[in-house]
Amino acid sequence: VGGGEIWRVHPDGSGLEQLRSSPNSWVGAGDPDPSPDGTQLVFWTTHIPDDGFRLTVRILASGTERLLGIAGLFPRWAPSGNQIAYWSGNVYANAGAIFVIDPDGTGAHQVSAVGRNYRPTGLDWSPDGQWLVARADSTLDLIQVATGLTLPLGYAGEYFDASWRR
Repeated sequence: VGGGEIWRVHPDGSGLEQLRSSPNSWVGAGDPDPSPDGTQLVFWTTHIPDDGFRLTVRILASGTERLLGIAGLFPRWAPSGNQIAYWSGNVYANAGAIFVIDPDGTGAHQVSAVGRNYRPTGLDWSPDGQWLVARADSTLDLIQVATGLTLPLGYAGEYFDASWRR
């Protein structure tokens, strides 16, 4: 991702391909994440300053895109491909919550504890799809997706962009 554009390349460095362009500073895309089967890509898009950030899924084979109808950032596919986690909130205040949605745009619901603040960075799924790691105000948290159980990682106060080892 650079300048609101999305590119892909083969692991050997060949086949550079632009998937999404950015005609001006108010139109962009970012935080792309491929589906586990490699057929789709989820990312945020924005069109005008007041439109905010909208989650979009692109079918890679056809190039067709569909808006999920959700405002959010940092979308991440679940390892099973059946859900997408994302951050939603006030990007200017760096304050929001963690949600999940089905890839067809239905079933959106908050999984983080009500009243607990999260930043739009460092979101990732556990390899088994049961947990999310997310950046809270003062630490990283583990969030159990099914129950909302939150386990703050007290030692992780200085960490921001966590990722599960896959």
